[in-house]
Amino acid sequence: DVYIDVKQEVLSFLVMNIHKYDHTKGSKAFSYFSVVAKNYLILHNNANYKRYCSHTNVDVLNSKAVGGNRKEYFSDFTDELVDYLENNISNMFKSKKDISVAYALVELMKRRHEIENFNKKALYILIREMTDIETSYITKVVNVFKKEYQSLVNQFETIGYISKNKKKNRFFD
Repeated sequence: DVYIDVKQEVLSFLVMNIHKYDHTKGSKAFSYFSVVAKNYLILHNNANYKRYCSHTNVDVLNSKAVGGNRKEYFSDFTDELVDYLENNISNMFKSKKDISVAYALVELMKRRHEIENFNKKALYILIREMTDIETSYITKVVNVFKKEYQSLVNQFETIGYISKNKKKNRFFD
């Protein structure tokens, strides 16, 4: 059951933080841990809701993916995405750090079939190991990629491929 899992998770959190309880502050242990458990659940719920709202469902790509070709369709899109990003990294980033992180991300996309754990934290660790660059720089590059992603999905949906060269914005040339 999901509820049993949540109970166990909260209990584990309380046990891990039991050392933080200070009886000299006048609060009763039950009251203190009730508040700690409630706050943990609220934070956990808010984080899950934020993650739910911020992720686009891959069904956006579903309109052209028919029947058994769906896996091939997603693979084709990802291959096109990798080609586009490789061709445009120098247009998207100027600093050496950003460029090295961008190439590391593209390399991970190329090796997606070899990666067992698509956990965000594990991927960030892989990128840090590849580049020896702090997480804040990695996040900056990921956010730039995310901004490009939706327009690339729309382009792939509309014309069936992603144009290799990034169109420059004439207002910023």
